[in-house]
Amino acid sequence: MKKLAMVLLFLLPLMNPVVLPHKNDEEWCFAIITDLHMGRGYPNYTGENYYLTERLEKVVKWINQNNKIKFVAVLGDIADSGEYSEMKKAKEILDKLHVPYFPVIGNHDVWFGKEKPIGENFFKKVFNESFIKDQLKRLHAEWEDVNIENFYNYAFRYRNITFLVLDFVDRKKAPGHHGILHNDTFHSLQKWLNLSSAKGDPVIIFSHHPMVTPKLWCFPIWKYIAIRIATFEKEDLTKIEGLFSKTGARVLANFAGHIHGFYDPETIFVPIVRNPFFIEANKNYKLLGYTPAHIDVVTTEALMVASNEKKPKGIIRLVKIRDGSIDFDNVCVNFTALNPYFKKIIRQGNTLEVEAYAFTKLFGAERPGKYTLYLDGVKAVEKTTSKWWKPASFMVNCKAYRNITLEVELKLPEGTIAESISRSIP
Repeated sequence: MKKLAMVLLFLLPLMNPVVLPHKNDEEWCFAIITDLHMGRGYPNYTGENYYLTERLEKVVKWINQNNKIKFVAVLGDIADSGEYSEMKKAKEILDKLHVPYFPVIGNHDVWFGKEKPIGENFFKKVFNESFIKDQLKRLHAEWEDVNIENFYNYAFRYRNITFLVLDFVDRKKAPGHHGILHNDTFHSLQKWLNLSSAKGDPVIIFSHHPMVTPKLWCFPIWKYIAIRIATFEKEDLTKIEGLFSKTGARVLANFAGHIHGFYDPETIFVPIVRNPFFIEANKNYKLLGYTPAHIDVVTTEALMVASNEKKPKGIIRLVKIRDGSIDFDNVCVNFTALNPYFKKIIRQGNTLEVEAYAFTKLFGAERPGKYTLYLDGVKAVEKTTSKWWKPASFMVNCKAYRNITLEVELKLPEGTIAESISRSIP
């Protein structure tokens, strides 16, 4: 009997893990990454390794080397076109993190291209309730409420802060650019704000769409239009502000993604004002538009874009917490980015017509970039250009070849940068 009692005494902590109290004055931090857009550049992605998978691998490695980071928030658009293969590949890499990570659903995770919002089912399959609860268990969260059956909303408490993960993705109008306050999300938000107020906790909100309505005079007109399309109607935000006031919640910040530059090979090429579109994504919109209760609404540069302009742009935001205060100004890791795309691949007999474009402004007279095509790993042709705004065109003999690889290269004082993407020859 004594032996049995000793065994039970030993097993009790394993059956009921104890969450150790944390000192409020102990500084700690979490990391934010967003808009991975895994699979971008492929019409039918099947898990290929290319420059975006390599970039995510580097991000994971950097985070793993920083032992002060307690968890990572991944703020949506993990996939590019709502495909299962894209989410599966992203998870495969993110699972290498040494700390828990928490996904937010984005519009590109929901919309299967611009056709149907079926990507949501894949997202909930890959990042399901069991997955979230496992991550919360690893974190030793003090409290949790996971409710992703209808919309992808969940909440948890860690180190006396309530964290809310909110779903604002439109399920009716493709491709879900505009933020929508769903009734389900509204009621979850209300419930969790009441709980946080009762505990005296401050609140941090994670979402894909930033909770802002921009001011026209704060941006050039073409940038204002892009940001306006990607954000909220003021009516929805005033409802959220009403909840803040009614519950007495102290919201420290809303961290989001969604607003970033892009290049779309399927859209008309109009450099500077439309496509490709460049914008600084590391911003606090508090002074640039209407935010609920004038809270900080902070976006982070997309991993898909990275540092593709002369002014460096970090893609990992470190948020430091100490004694109920927050510092979110540290954005790290300026990955120089060339972002190669196939703009066009057309086969005519044994001849392949190829147009390529690197989504970057780093090319110039002093630092020309180089495009190189490989057929089944054998160099076929190369071109050098100093014009970032001009695609490169090629005509190559493709007889008996199956795969084509585009490599874009740039020589910098600190070393040579090269990024590549491969496709099957049609």
